[in-house]
Amino acid sequence: LGFFTFVTPLLIHSFSKKYVTKLYYNQVEDKYTAVVYNIFVKPKKIEFTLKDVEVPDTPSPFCTFKANSVPLFVEGSQFTDIKHYGKIMGYDKPLDLMWDHELDMSKSEADEYRRKKQNGLN
Repeated sequence: LGFFTFVTPLLIHSFSKKYVTKLYYNQVEDKYTAVVYNIFVKPKKIEFTLKDVEVPDTPSPFCTFKANSVPLFVEGSQFTDIKHYGKIMGYDKPLDLMWDHELDMSKSEADEYRRKKQNGLN
């Protein structure tokens, strides 16, 4: 009984510590402030700009993006102004659809191609 009494809150906190309960936008400084709660239910503020945001290539269930290397989880439907969600997630940036033809090659073919390219034979 004692083990579960202490471990269960720690386990729940390990998942919920990334959940952003409030997100503020400062127009003057062009900064966002995310509010999360620590294990003692005290608010913790994380300030970041769009330059500080990194969206992971592979989505995880409890991390929407990282701000200043801190994983955060936000629910897109909770935004009153959806354009901020799009900015944070990088949806306003141009899409690069250029295909790298080296990905279609084997490793040895790609090495040979790079060697020729460096020597100016291509």
